[in-house]
Amino acid sequence: MEAPKPVVIQQPQVSNPPNDLKVILHEEMINKSLAALGNITGKEPYKVLFVEDTFTYTLINPKIYLHPGKAEFVTDVNVTAGPFSYSTPCKGDVLISYDRTKNLIYVKILKAVVGIYTKILGTKYHIKDIDIANNFEEPFTFEGPAATSSEMEMEMPDGTKKTLVMTTTSCDIIVMEDQLMVPCEVEFVDKEKIVVPKKK
Repeated sequence: MEAPKPVVIQQPQVSNPPNDLKVILHEEMINKSLAALGNITGKEPYKVLFVEDTFTYTLINPKIYLHPGKAEFVTDVNVTAGPFSYSTPCKGDVLISYDRTKNLIYVKILKAVVGIYTKILGTKYHIKDIDIANNFEEPFTFEGPAATSSEMEMEMPDGTKKTLVMTTTSCDIIVMEDQLMVPCEVEFVDKEKIVVPKKK
């Protein structure tokens, strides 16, 4: 069965993206979080012809790869179905997104289908297709650039002091080779001029 092609996730929204501040996540860091999950395996019963048994599958060295404008999930899958064992490669789609409100970068494995087979009396039988992405129901989540908001106190010529608040405004997300980049514009505002909404 042909593996699904990686889906194009994100192209730069504008020809001149914001450039004041950038947060970069490297592919290696994302894969460290994937490796920290440990051994990923599954087990299901099956019935083919007159045979009832179980199959197990184990992911071997799963990785997420980042390329310009797209991301893909790649792993080998070791399968044991009854007395029949084999290893097969599997590729899948990955969604990259940034939630400005929550200031979170999401890396979500969407789909990675692999066929499960067994052999009975020398004949190969297809049991079912399984979606490896079901093992990753929650996305990998990383903090975005809004966490860099800060205050700085400046002394004015007349001896008074002003506190400037730096916040991020317009943000984009760009998938590049080996890394994710979230470029943002920032603005500085006099703290005394910030209007805090009254609670109702």
